Amino acid sequence: MRKQLAVTLLAIFAALLPTLRAQTVISIANAGFETPTTTTFANLSGSDWQLGTTTSAGLLSYSDLYSAGKYSPASAPGGNQVGFINQQTGDNFIYQDVGVNYIAGATYSFSAYFGARTDDPSATGSVRLYTTSGTLLATSGVITPTAGGSFEFGVVNYVALAGVDGLGIRVVIANESLQQLNFDVAQLTVTAIPEPSTYAAIFGALTLVVAGVRGHRRRNIAA
Repeated sequence: MRKQLAVTLLAIFAALLPTLRAQTVISIANAGFETPTTTTFANLSGSDWQLGTTTSAGLLSYSDLYSAGKYSPASAPGGNQVGFINQQTGDNFIYQDVGVNYIAGATYSFSAYFGARTDDPSATGSVRLYTTSGTLLATSGVITPTAGGSFEFGVVNYVALAGVDGLGIRVVIANESLQQLNFDVAQLTVTAIPEPSTYAAIFGALTLVVAGVRGHRRRNIAA
């Protein structure tokens, strides 16, 4: 009987685990690079995404790129526009401090889609996670999209260590090449791990419920 109870508890607990580790989206301003609106070219407003010290970056109309034969897919991953970082020497990137702090033990995932124009076929990029003080925590490595083809998905995952608990989150999109890089749909998510006391409380409650049900069944059988 005890063995059956333990098996039942473990099965219920395993079914509950995905809900305990639910993924939450953290808001990123202008994540789809749709502001300001343009039919050709526009600078980033500076109110959301910031430029690295040597970076030239902005927004492009995807339909304009498509009409000019720069891409074969008729639509971008997001809306009507994509971002770009021009080719320059040095570390070229845009960044945003999202106004949320790291929580030790939680898993953070930052992603974006990368595109390479037909006239910039060797463009590559990366996504990175920093603290707001500028400490690099994790990078995706180099993402290499197909020239003129569909945008390539890139993601970096980071499990926050105790040393960064409470520090601000900074997300970075970087150009890793000497050609113009296009990008779209930035997203940041967090998957938090519940405290051990939460697991213990849930497991204890399940034990009482299952034991109560079994006791009720035994009484009914005896009657």
